[in-house]
Amino acid sequence: MAPDRKRRSAGILASIAAGVLSLPLLGAPAHAQPPDPAEILSADIDSYGIALGPNESATVEVNITARHDTGIRHLAWATLEGPDGTNLWDFGSGRCVEVTDTRADCTFEFTPEAGSELSNASAGRWTLDAMVIPGQVGSGYEYWYAAGGHPDSWERNLDSFYIKRDSKIEMDLSPPVTSPGNTVSTIGSLEFADWSSGSGYTGESGHPVKLAFRPYGSSYIQYLDDLTTYSNGVLWGYGVAQEDGYWYFAYQGSDTTEWVYSPVEYVNVVD
Repeated sequence: MAPDRKRRSAGILASIAAGVLSLPLLGAPAHAQPPDPAEILSADIDSYGIALGPNESATVEVNITARHDTGIRHLAWATLEGPDGTNLWDFGSGRCVEVTDTRADCTFEFTPEAGSELSNASAGRWTLDAMVIPGQVGSGYEYWYAAGGHPDSWERNLDSFYIKRDSKIEMDLSPPVTSPGNTVSTIGSLEFADWSSGSGYTGESGHPVKLAFRPYGSSYIQYLDDLTTYSNGVLWGYGVAQEDGYWYFAYQGSDTTEWVYSPVEYVNVVD
């Protein structure tokens, strides 16, 4: 589907609503009452969440099953709405394939793009709204439905998923060789994709990070220190060396930012 059909804003819906005034001229009698909307039986976003770097994009598929006694027209519309009010639209790629005389499966595709469509405020939980048009509805009424002319034309909050800012984290430590009981110092940074600027990564204060340790030859993880990022995402912390093993920073992520672990640093503990 061409990108211009996906990159719609809420202003498009307002334009459709304005066009409702001319519907009688399209052959839809002013006194006629269209049938109730199609019933959406299931709606599924095929991803729990995606993480995007600067200027990255990803395709997300949405599958909807709907029914109506008069059948389903081969057209359905859907929107993904972000926490900041940003809307991603699909006006027509949602072709509906008939399963029975009264039931159809509809498929949509969205391609959110960081930077051009999404700002940092767009990161978080996105919800799915959709409308499937009954077979009995005439072509003029399609726009009446889309504009919200029927109070139940759009079904809201059918499913949700997360679009998160990509994360990266780095760590340096000293010393790489030490004796049991000595302190190991760590320093590094946590940064997130800067969708608002459209380039690079930026650090922020106030994000929790753990200093983690895995002993050599073991899968057991120990958390040595609870850290919080300072301005520009700077981190530093301390741990006591007791045995050989691998040290790293662990960020568990949030509703708006992806989890990430730093590359490990090996500390050799010698008597």
